[in-house]
Formats: sequence, structure tokens, C-alpha cells
Amino acid sequence: MRVLYTYGALRQTSNEDLMNITIAIGSDHRGYELKKNILEHTALAGYTIVWNDVGTYSTEQTDYPIYAKKVAYDLVSNKADYGIMLCGTGIGMSIMA
Repeated sequence: MRVLYTYGALRQTSNEDLMNITIAIGSDHRGYELKKNILEHTALAGYTIVWNDVGTYSTEQTDYPIYAKKVAYDLVSNKADYGIMLCGTGIGMSIMA
């Protein structure tokens, strides 16, 4: 059993849980290309990463709060272990988080 410190909360996990990680990822149109690269090129040795891509799915202009809320929801509802939010500056996503 290990204890992880994530997003201001202590969470106990077994070694088996550490092998499977679910990550919610979301971006606005300005973060879309980076999100695509992360999804295509990220691997952690010994871990299975399950990506929960909550959008956006194109470079068409959209608003960041939509996707920040979806990532945050997945975290607080335990649908994801970790979250990544991407936008043009990072400021808006940080505020939403």
C-alpha cells in the first residue's frame, strides 16, 4: 500500500493500482495540437495509461471552461486519477481547476 499526494488530498493505493493510471485530458482549441502530441507520444514504463479525452477534438475556436469543467468533474467523481488541462496561456485552466 502506498500513499499518494494528489490535488491536496491523500489517497491510498495498492501497488497494482499504480500500474493502471486513468488520466482525464482536455483542451481548448489553442491546446489541441499539444493534447494530440501528448496522447500519441506519452508512455510510462511499467504503467498502463487509460486516457479519458474530454475534448476539444479540433482547432475550431471554443471556450476553455467547457473542458476544464469536464476534467475537474472526472477527478472529483473518481473517474480519473489525474488530470491535464491545456489552453493558450494556462491561466484560464488554472483558475478553473
